[in-house]
Amino acid sequence: MAILEPVNNISQSTDYNLKEITIYTTSSGKLDLIPYIVELNYFEDIYNCSVSGKIVLSEAFGVVRRNYLTGSELLIITFGSAFGGTPITKSFAIFSVSDRSFDIGNNFETYIINFGTDDLMISERYKISKSYPKTKISDIVTDILERKLKTGTPYEIQPTTGVYDFVISNKKIFHAVNWLAQYALPDYANSGADMLFFENNEGYKFKSLQSLYKQSPVYEYSYNPKNVNLSTSTVSKLESQRKNILSLEVLKNFDMLDSIFKGAYSNRLIHIDTITRKKGTQDFNYEKYFNPSSSLNNTQVLEGNASTYVDRFGKKLSEMPDGVSGGFIPAVSRVMVSNSGRNKEEYINDKNGVVANDFFIQKYLPNRIAQLSLLNYVKIKIIVPGNSDILAGTTLNINILSSDYDSQTNLRKQDEYLSGKYLVTAVRHIINPSRYTTVVELAKDSKLPEQK
Repeated sequence: MAILEPVNNISQSTDYNLKEITIYTTSSGKLDLIPYIVELNYFEDIYNCSVSGKIVLSEAFGVVRRNYLTGSELLIITFGSAFGGTPITKSFAIFSVSDRSFDIGNNFETYIINFGTDDLMISERYKISKSYPKTKISDIVTDILERKLKTGTPYEIQPTTGVYDFVISNKKIFHAVNWLAQYALPDYANSGADMLFFENNEGYKFKSLQSLYKQSPVYEYSYNPKNVNLSTSTVSKLESQRKNILSLEVLKNFDMLDSIFKGAYSNRLIHIDTITRKKGTQDFNYEKYFNPSSSLNNTQVLEGNASTYVDRFGKKLSEMPDGVSGGFIPAVSRVMVSNSGRNKEEYINDKNGVVANDFFIQKYLPNRIAQLSLLNYVKIKIIVPGNSDILAGTTLNINILSSDYDSQTNLRKQDEYLSGKYLVTAVRHIINPSRYTTVVELAKDSKLPEQK
């Protein structure tokens, strides 16, 4: 991928390099939109299969009216920070023009061009009906991207374990991949069933949360009430300001009631095989799960009072009630159909391979329910000077000062609860005529270790 060179005469940490916003139409050819831009928005999200965005325009030349934008026109954007680095560069399909308004007196109109990837358009038009016998899920996803979607976008597929017998019946392309992600078990030692499928500027990612956690942070940002900058030279001052958080909002603190409701600490799966008429249970216990798994900051969310808390019935937060014998049925439980161990039953003849491979529901479902909830244990939103290296699925280090002082240095301590390593769950790059900012939604499953 090309690298943007720094521009000359940088005056602000939010300066940008907007290289291209071009529409290609069959009727008028090439249209440069940069002179008319009010705001460019570019979106990525780890819970979304494709990137998208919108452009707010204001002009008096009738670009839309004279060029008959009706959808599916090609849009190419390239932009980045004025300080250089990897640009955001991608081609899109325009799917609508909205919020169109006119000012007859001043002879101009304002409107929004909404765009998404061409792959998204294809996914919405076509459905898949295909069987995949004895195949790894990662291989199925590769086949869908290469042979069904026939995408030209780069992709990274993390290998999965286990072979499955799946029939994809009339599912849209991206819907099919997301459906498969729910069953996928990553091919590594750590416990988990946390596969996600999303797109960022680098391409498609089919990866587990724990593999994303292991990434080195792409950037480090600091926030304090004044964001004091002691640099004297203009260049070093601006470079330092790029590391400052302009705005910080805490979207979610720990919420024990919500975590209990979602099964983050403990949950139970009751699995039933309708052929063998056998029933089994599988419990998720957060404290047993934590040690073999990966986390962003290597600490448990159940510590201090939460780690020692025992309710009046003698159960910790990570333990399930005793069931019927104890007079309780677990509140956070699900009942699902399973085929675990079916081919080992002596009265089932599997000589011709008619019994489907185990789809490991007792392994993936309890863990996946908890892991997706644990990721969002703490959520914050920050606004920083525009940085095109921040992509959905990357990690950042966030330093936030607390109100406590270190007795030896007389400096403020780091806020161990809000500071730490975060996963970028969503990012919005915004360019208007005056500045480039990046809005980042971040989440983490653990806090920093306690400072001594």
